[in-house]
Amino acid sequence: MRDGVRLATDLYLPDGRDRGPAVLVRLPYGKRDRYTFMPQCAPWFNDRGYAFVVQDVRGKGESEGSTDHIVHEVPDGYDTLEWIVRSGWSNGAVGMFGDSYYAYTQWAALASGHQALRAIVPRMSSLRIPATTGDAAGAQQTGTGASGPNPARDDGVGRPPSAAWARYLAGYWLDNDEHMPPMELSDPPMAAFEDFFASIGKRSSAFDSVFPRAVPRFPFPDGHPVHHPAVPTLHVLGWFDPVAKAGMDTYLKLSEHPAWAQFQYLNADATDHENYQLSDAPACEGNEHGSDDEALERLLPRYLGPALDFFDVYLAGTASPAVLPRVRWTLGHVGDFHGDQWPPREAVKAELFLHDLDRAREDSGRLLPQPPLQASVARWNHDPRKPVPDIGDSLAILETWPDESDIGRRQDVLTFDGPAAENPVDIVGPVALELAVASSRPSMDLFVKLFDVEPDGTAHRLLSDQITVFAVNESTVTTSMDLGHIGYRLRPGHRLRMHVASSESPTYLHDPGVDGNRWLTETSAVSRQQLHTSPERPSRLVYMQLPRPTS
Repeated sequence: MRDGVRLATDLYLPDGRDRGPAVLVRLPYGKRDRYTFMPQCAPWFNDRGYAFVVQDVRGKGESEGSTDHIVHEVPDGYDTLEWIVRSGWSNGAVGMFGDSYYAYTQWAALASGHQALRAIVPRMSSLRIPATTGDAAGAQQTGTGASGPNPARDDGVGRPPSAAWARYLAGYWLDNDEHMPPMELSDPPMAAFEDFFASIGKRSSAFDSVFPRAVPRFPFPDGHPVHHPAVPTLHVLGWFDPVAKAGMDTYLKLSEHPAWAQFQYLNADATDHENYQLSDAPACEGNEHGSDDEALERLLPRYLGPALDFFDVYLAGTASPAVLPRVRWTLGHVGDFHGDQWPPREAVKAELFLHDLDRAREDSGRLLPQPPLQASVARWNHDPRKPVPDIGDSLAILETWPDESDIGRRQDVLTFDGPAAENPVDIVGPVALELAVASSRPSMDLFVKLFDVEPDGTAHRLLSDQITVFAVNESTVTTSMDLGHIGYRLRPGHRLRMHVASSESPTYLHDPGVDGNRWLTETSAVSRQQLHTSPERPSRLVYMQLPRPTS
């Protein structure tokens, strides 16, 4: 790099090729680790004629330099691209590929302004798009620290602090290795992390930039990526990935951007963040690609195929753009479809209204297509000493795809059931929720999950959202929740179920029920929560579906 730091890089070259295009992956998770399976990906790129370049980012894996989350990726991306184009095996055209953080390094390299970058395939990621050229906030990445209103919304809504994000920054962005921070947090929660850092003998600068108070960070010193010349982009997301809603938002906004719209493509699959497939859920012996080589070989065509076809068009120029569908999407339990937009043009709006709220805690309220004829209210207590557990790894939910029906039997979880489907119901597009809520506290956390309930009562998670609503003790507040997008068939005999709660542990830091920064609070109190509906102000689930089942 320009400052003399050396980044460890593996280079895979096609046999018998002189100069040609290259595909670059810059990742923090170990360039030869089984988790990233880059050595297994290399032959697929080489067989198409691409040099495949895989690099540990600064301060991770075998690379030198300080370990600083997002800080160095723009200049390091530029310098790596420059190193590639100056080599004897490059024709000067480079594409980038990768998931999650190594999708972020693609946006960072694009923001460096290097002209060699011709196409990108960010998978399982998102990029906040600023409203205007001068919107500096669009370039900030502050993480999730102390709870407070979200500046991107004007309705007094924020996000609960993410304990999972805190553990990731504390343990993974400490040095070149991976460490395991505590899962159980004390009062105050920061004390557990302080003990962890003391035991290791060092601190994570990434953690300290977010917790206990987030500090604005500007990861794009040369300007936000959207303010640079547009490059062809294939957005890849999974319906069961918690990052998918933000990734879809990135795609939709760039699809409306005058300079970027013509270069935007979408591939939305029925997968989670760790690339487990709905068709294999739950993973078992024979289809666990994290450890089974044959299972990984079966996954690779689906994992790499769309990207290779995309690079053939926009990097190698060996195929026409006409061969690429603008949108490729999977309908869960059915198969793959192509189209020219998302959601599909034929999709229509549907609603399910919350009924019988007084039964939602003891038994189950109902989700019905008709608005309520009378008002009803559900009441529950949030006790921070007894938070609602989060079952399963949200990033790899399809690996185990756990049955979450027992959670609905808790007294601090509201349950609402829809009618059993008589015919297939194809849900395609965004799913949103409008709720009227109140609390004994100035703020309240809302955790909502949507399930597919099988005829035997097994409940599998489809979508979820988490928000903090402020000023709820002044009056009943109507708020909205974005559960994300999905393509999923509700099969005959199955029904939709919704859970509403005020905690989700250990993924999120619970509301202590007292004023102050949650990370520093040592005391707690019970909060009394309410959910309302009425003919004048109905609480409802809003989604889109195909007017008739597709085949």
